[in-house]
Amino acid sequence: MIKVKYFFLKILLLNGICLFAQSSEVYTWFDNEIGLENSSLYNGIEFINLYNPINNKHRFFEAQTFSNGNVSYDKQEFYNVALKYDLFEDQLIVKIENPKGTNQILLLKDKIENFEIEKKYFEYLKEAKFKNDFSPGFYQLLTENENFKLYKRNRKKIDKGIKNNAVYYEFKEVKPIYVVKSENEYFEVKRKRDLTKRYPDLKKELSNFRWNSKNFKKNDSQLILAINKLGQVLEK
Repeated sequence: MIKVKYFFLKILLLNGICLFAQSSEVYTWFDNEIGLENSSLYNGIEFINLYNPINNKHRFFEAQTFSNGNVSYDKQEFYNVALKYDLFEDQLIVKIENPKGTNQILLLKDKIENFEIEKKYFEYLKEAKFKNDFSPGFYQLLTENENFKLYKRNRKKIDKGIKNNAVYYEFKEVKPIYVVKSENEYFEVKRKRDLTKRYPDLKKELSNFRWNSKNFKKNDSQLILAINKLGQVLEK
């Protein structure tokens, strides 16, 4: 019932004041007024971190502290909320302050369309979109043009050890997965020859492109430039 009331009240208020402010500012104002604990963001489970890492080798994207971000959740937009992206479990966590304290809520994946954190934009890609073995999950959008979208799957793995009779954990980055979307089809790119094989008619243009690396591990910029180059060629 709270969710239904929240939705209709939000629609009524936004229709009345949207002429006087930017959309994101309006949503932020309303969420502050109504309280995030009364919104659909509270429709999740409490997050409990069972692993205390050492050496600052944590499980999260870029920082283990919460950062201001935006999320499209359960067909609603939320701006300037406290988010944290868990690369180990591929989950998004929101921090909600309420009169009784603070809750960390694990948002339900299938209700998340996209989110933005640390000025990085992510989309949830479902398994049904893939023809091969790519798993569903959150993919960072690196670049896009009229012909292509380039995504990166960020991941971390856990290492467990014992030191001085105590168990410790460290999370380490796993080689990212790069995925290209073209004409509603997705394919993985591991090295530059994957692109030349995929587009043999453009082999000359790609060969003339100045490559600094044969593969793209930790070298997003090279692949971004290549995808943008392909887009420019196909637009001619």
